[in-house]
Amino acid sequence: MPPAVPYDKTADARLVKAVHRGDRAAFGALVERHKGLVYRIALRMTGNTDTAGDLAQDVFVNAFE
Repeated sequence: MPPAVPYDKTADARLVKAVHRGDRAAFGALVERHKGLVYRIALRMTGNTDTAGDLAQDVFVNAFE
C-alpha cells in the first residue's frame, strides 16, 4: 500500500466539488489519496488483509454511489 498522502483539506474540497459535478477522474484522485488510510483502518478493525481489502473497496463503491 502506498504511503499516506498528507491531508489537504482544500484539495479534497475541490475534488469533492468536482465529483459532485460528475468528474469521475476527481473521484479517482480521491480514491488514490485516501485508499491507504481506508485500508489501514479496515485492517486494524479486522486483522485480515483480504477482508480489509474488500471493506476498503466497499467504502469507495458506496461513496461513489
